[in-house]
Amino acid sequence: MARINLYREQEQRLAEIEQQADETLRLIEVRYCQGVEDLITLLASQRTLFGTRVQRSEARLNHLLATVDLYKAVGGGF
Repeated sequence: MARINLYREQEQRLAEIEQQADETLRLIEVRYCQGVEDLITLLASQRTLFGTRVQRSEARLNHLLATVDLYKAVGGGF
C-alpha cells in the first residue's frame, strides 16, 4: 500500500510540473513567434516538457505495477 501511495503522489506532483512546463512552453512559443526568444530557448522548453512527460509515464507505470503486486499479494487470480 505504501508503494502505491508513494507512486500516486509522485504521479500527481509530476502532473503539476507537466502543467507548468506546458504553460511555459506555450508562452515561449508566443515569444518565439514575436522574435523575442531564440530557438535554443524554445527547444530547451520542449525538452523539459517531454522529459517531464516521460517521468510521469514512468511514475504511472510504477503505480500500476505496485497495484498489481498488491493484488497478487492478497491472492489475486494471476
